[in-house]
Amino acid sequence: MNRVQSCLFFLVLILMGACEKEKSLVIVDPPARIDIAPGESAEAVVAITIASGYYVQANPAADELLVPLTLNLNGAGGLDVGKPVYPPPERSRFEWSDLELLTYTGRVLIPLQLRVSKSAAPGPRLMSGSLHYQACSRHTCLPPETMDFQITISIQS
Repeated sequence: MNRVQSCLFFLVLILMGACEKEKSLVIVDPPARIDIAPGESAEAVVAITIASGYYVQANPAADELLVPLTLNLNGAGGLDVGKPVYPPPERSRFEWSDLELLTYTGRVLIPLQLRVSKSAAPGPRLMSGSLHYQACSRHTCLPPETMDFQITISIQS
């Protein structure tokens, strides 16, 4: 299958998916609260649950035309955020493509490091984040989505 045919095929899958009745196929479960002292770091693990029968593209995806699962978390008031550490993907083959896809299914854990500056004032911080993905089944892909979430960070004195 050449690149143009692949693009057209993925477009058809997206359009078919848009016609399906949507439900929450991907759930983001960030940690409720993380306590950190100034000058220290902690790991935040964001859990993603993908509905049975669906998958999302891994990060990185197998092809630049695919939409990888992407986690973003913004720093806030004396907090720095490290890059997400994406887990190893599953290798998936489908009858409609010659390309071996790199996917995630089920429950996926994505850790990232949080660092608090030594001069950060004590108190709560609300960090905003987003998860960008495209949920697919064996036969159809839904349009890409972005889901927002928040994590409360408590900087201890």
